[in-house]
Amino acid sequence: MVEVNKAQLHGVQDRLSRLVNFRSKEFFSRVGMFAMTRIKQRTEKGQSYEGTPFKPYSEGYKLFRQELGFQTNAPDLFLTGTMMGAMTYDAKPTSVKLFFRNNTNPPTIGSGKKQRKLSQVSSSAKAYYNHQTRPFFKLNEEDIKKIVQMLSRELDKND
Repeated sequence: MVEVNKAQLHGVQDRLSRLVNFRSKEFFSRVGMFAMTRIKQRTEKGQSYEGTPFKPYSEGYKLFRQELGFQTNAPDLFLTGTMMGAMTYDAKPTSVKLFFRNNTNPPTIGSGKKQRKLSQVSSSAKAYYNHQTRPFFKLNEEDIKKIVQMLSRELDKND
């Protein structure tokens, strides 16, 4: 048998009220930084948001990377750093939004005989395209649990 008394319900009501009225741009900035860090750490390891390895590079792209002297075995979505460097967030008192600024790659990479032209697609378009084949720009259940813990600690500060 489970018993619930009025005092317990009042505590729940009080906590829900604090949650509904919660406003903190500083907190949502921390959440934005946390989310960006988690996404970048997984991506650098060549892992999707679910922790599974990224789909391998196509043979043509492998050759392109090889000619430039880049590694070809484990996709990490890094060539010039422009796309991942364009990831940012906008924190407001009640939310945070992660997105990619519309930067573009430098026109070329490498030098001399190894110099190659690069696509001038914006970072946001490139991120969208990459996410279709190698899903990286999303939070997983563990990330959400950590954010909920962060929020719980934040609400407990005011008890």
